[in-house]
Amino acid sequence: MTGTRTSLTRHDLAPLAHAAVGPARTLTATTRLRGGSKKDRLRLYRLAMHLSLVSGPLRLLDGDFPQPGPMRGIAEYNIQQTVMFLEDPNPRVP
Repeated sequence: MTGTRTSLTRHDLAPLAHAAVGPARTLTATTRLRGGSKKDRLRLYRLAMHLSLVSGPLRLLDGDFPQPGPMRGIAEYNIQQTVMFLEDPNPRVP
């Protein structure tokens, strides 16, 4: 990797935040996470994945999705995974 890293500002992340939570909410500040291990980053990425696999299907179900059953199943499964993930301080990676 060459060059120096630049931190993203709240203005840089605003479009992503609007897409994730809607335009009614605004991102007021950002903080760069420092340190941590690869294991910590993996936990963060897994949590983000499960939350994304809840929000995506729920957004589809909010409309007139033709077969809601599979999307509901994906959302329910990932809600369960998220709750288990947050309750267990050392979850095992399947």
